[in-house]
Amino acid sequence: MTEITLIRQDEEIVEFYGWNHAEYGEHGSDILCAAISAILQQGAAGILEYLNIPATYSTNNETGFLRLDLINPDEEKLEKLDMTIHSYNQIVFKNKREINAILGSMVVMLDQLKEQYPKYMKIFEEEAN
Repeated sequence: MTEITLIRQDEEIVEFYGWNHAEYGEHGSDILCAAISAILQQGAAGILEYLNIPATYSTNNETGFLRLDLINPDEEKLEKLDMTIHSYNQIVFKNKREINAILGSMVVMLDQLKEQYPKYMKIFEEEAN
């Protein structure tokens, strides 16, 4: 079963991660797992590539893990970009509307899949510390 956690701060998603394989079909040809993965990757790509926000991003194909964190930026990326935490936070703030649209769309798609395949995925929500 795939488990997805959405972490919110002031009702806005600031981090998300998913793990485990859905096990709807055979490993390597599981269409549900592929759909979930594509939706999560689209959310991450929207932030990282489209908005060019150097958020923390990590994956592990073996475990099906994918994580994007907007609160704790990737220190190496910031250093390479000669960017401070303050300037990073300004970029995130400036792009709030777009971030919310990208991640909100991601959640809509995940919720639709969860309605269709409730035995194979769970979505949890938490408040950021």
